[in-house]
Amino acid sequence: MATFFRQPVPHLSNSWQAIAAGTIEGSWGFIIDLRAKTTVHKKRCSMIDDFKTFIEKRKVVAQAYVNGDAGPLAKIAVKNFAATFFGPMGAVVEGAREVLGRYELEAHSFDTGSESDLEIVHMCANGEIGYWAGFQNARLRMKGRAGTIPMRLRVTEIFRKEEGEWRLIHRHADPLFETKSHGTS
Repeated sequence: MATFFRQPVPHLSNSWQAIAAGTIEGSWGFIIDLRAKTTVHKKRCSMIDDFKTFIEKRKVVAQAYVNGDAGPLAKIAVKNFAATFFGPMGAVVEGAREVLGRYELEAHSFDTGSESDLEIVHMCANGEIGYWAGFQNARLRMKGRAGTIPMRLRVTEIFRKEEGEWRLIHRHADPLFETKSHGTS
């Protein structure tokens, strides 16, 4: 059994505290014991074709988003399940409606002519839940500002099936800060 927190964490919702106090075992197929700093793989996480296809769609959705159009993201965002967004500027948003509202608000700050690419380092899905982790590289045009702004974010997104469709339930994105010396994390 893995214990993530020894005491309740006040800023986490009840559902996240329940997850934090339990074990990670089941649909992803491994148990993590943080005290031993090991991961025991019980079964291999397979990559299913519909998730691979969905991730290609996700890349198109990201491109629309950085061009100020949150509509495609709204179509893949979860509607009937808990959602979270840990934004690049430090925001923490909980609740499907609240997260979607934040996505829409932030999309309106981008202008057309922006570019985005998702650089996937790792992804996996088992038919019920899937994720990808990597980088989002972009050249952004902001409304009311001249020129483009380069952006490189570290991103983890988690999806689950809702009514037979993959839906975004969690996004964590933060700026990648390059270190000056090699081997520094």
